[in-house]
Amino acid sequence: MRLLFRRDDFDEQKIARLRAEIQIGLDELDRGEVVPLEDAFAEAREVIAAHRKRG
Repeated sequence: MRLLFRRDDFDEQKIARLRAEIQIGLDELDRGEVVPLEDAFAEAREVIAAHRKRG
């Protein structure tokens, strides 16, 4: 039973952290702190390419 309670507590903590992260994103969106999706993908591709180049 203790393991089940620990697991439930752990799951609740993960859900709480996820909700907090989502709220941060929503707050940023409300403030207009957004990056167009294509720009985000372009930056991600650059980071990946640089990482691959370094080996």
